[in-house]
Amino acid sequence: MNPVLHRARIGLFLTLLASTLASLALADTLKTHADAPGSERSELARYGVHNEQLIVVRGEVSDPVRAAYLQENYDVWFYRPSTGQLDMLIAAAALPGLHKAGYRFTELPDWTRNVRQVGKSSPLQAAGIPGFACYRTVEETYARMDALAQLHPDLVSTQTLGSSYLQSVNQGGYPIRAMVLERQNGIEKAPLMLIAAIHAREYTTAETALRWAERLLERDAARDPDVQWLLAHRKLVIVPIANPDGRKRAEAGASWRRNVRPTCAVNPNNIGVDLNRNSSFLWGTNNGSSTDVCNNTYRGPSAASEPEVQALQSAMAQLFTDQRGPNFTDAAPVDASGVFISMHSYSDLVLFPWGAQATDAPNLAGLRSLARKMGHFTRYTVCQPPATGCLYAASGTTDDYSYGEFGVASMTFELGNTGFFEACSTFEAQTLPKMLPALDYALKAARRPYQESGGPEVTDVVLSPQPAGLLIRAIADDTRSFSNGQGEEAMQAIVGVELHFSPPWMSSGPPVAVFQASDGGFDQTRESVSLSLPSSLLPNTPQLGYLVARDASGVQGVPTAFWLQDSWLTNGFE
Repeated sequence: MNPVLHRARIGLFLTLLASTLASLALADTLKTHADAPGSERSELARYGVHNEQLIVVRGEVSDPVRAAYLQENYDVWFYRPSTGQLDMLIAAAALPGLHKAGYRFTELPDWTRNVRQVGKSSPLQAAGIPGFACYRTVEETYARMDALAQLHPDLVSTQTLGSSYLQSVNQGGYPIRAMVLERQNGIEKAPLMLIAAIHAREYTTAETALRWAERLLERDAARDPDVQWLLAHRKLVIVPIANPDGRKRAEAGASWRRNVRPTCAVNPNNIGVDLNRNSSFLWGTNNGSSTDVCNNTYRGPSAASEPEVQALQSAMAQLFTDQRGPNFTDAAPVDASGVFISMHSYSDLVLFPWGAQATDAPNLAGLRSLARKMGHFTRYTVCQPPATGCLYAASGTTDDYSYGEFGVASMTFELGNTGFFEACSTFEAQTLPKMLPALDYALKAARRPYQESGGPEVTDVVLSPQPAGLLIRAIADDTRSFSNGQGEEAMQAIVGVELHFSPPWMSSGPPVAVFQASDGGFDQTRESVSLSLPSSLLPNTPQLGYLVARDASGVQGVPTAFWLQDSWLTNGFE
């Protein structure tokens, strides 16, 4: 045998042996503390009620064996392999045992206060999840969906996609419900599906989904030009609460992640299947999910075993066209349509497939471009989880399923960075304002997400009446992407900006007019542009104008709309 190879094999064997012995020693060290009164396993049995002894801690765990042990035995909230950062919820009494085992964790006091607020209503709170008035309950969310459908019958409808686990066994529970936003006009529409709260305790996600819908409808009523055309040419399906039975447990004060299938016989308050490990594409293909029925990432007895997942997958099959071939390496065509977004919390991340393995997705370039556009608005880190170490691997996820089965551009957002039970003040001031424009962009890009996300945007449109017409000024920008150190998009010089009086992809002829670069030439990645539109081209009644920019690579970005009419020249328009 080659002596170098022989030494390498011996070295690998010794490394694995040392790792195994370390894992056994760690388990033995922690066993006493894990079974003692006040330990994590003891406290987990009491998750049905509020517990003042729970704390949230953070530490650095660089050894993957030790991290894996914690993930199997404790309520780990977040783990980033590249840095070793690990956050988890424990009983305060368990902390000395962890320190004795060699871990160094520090409590996060603000997060602990948020956890201890779960389930506690103030005397003045009349609505919302107890202790968090800004987050609506399952009942309040569903009631609001029905109210919006009644208020906007031409734009909103509701659907029941399927049953939760408890409903499926006739033990109460809640249906899986969706809200559909689209203008009824007979036009074929590009689809976007957004799901939230598939993990029950992630409070911000359901509220963000519902508030986005509300905001779109408010803007449509105010005749916002971009929303007017989006609702005419897009079909938006929102599932605010994909795990309603689990959500009710979380609303009552539990740090609940999964659904409520009775899986764990030794601990009835640590049951359920992780619905974001149960999707049928790449189900159970790696260690990103657990076969332990008591583990928080338990993937279920079989692929898509859970009624909640069956409902979601059936809805995707009805909404999306299959645009990807049967082989794992088949790419969807570059002009594929459709976007799928799964919203989670927390960690300030935009993630794209694959999540189950470090292999590049066949549509890597397009997925990455779209995700980096989202990063521009959120300033989140943009990455493929296991490939870059920004997050752990996870098999059986909804975004791997939607991309793998249908080829649609699929993203997972991890909202915010202050834990699952984010304070309302933080949500209102920081998390929500970042997410709304990112979701707007995703809806714009839904027709051609792999193409248009690589192109420039038109922003800052200003209209100024002139004696003989209308002066239109704007910015054409190819630089609006962000990944927080995870690579950069290629930026191209702007080569043209066009005005259309109908959606550009529906225009049969040339544009109405083309803009000029304000500095005299198109040679920058961000250009100020202008157009003097003669009054003869202005419509007699209000009409949408669409602006699109193209860069030197030939890629045209998403449209930006504005209102035009000739009466502006005589009625004092400013």
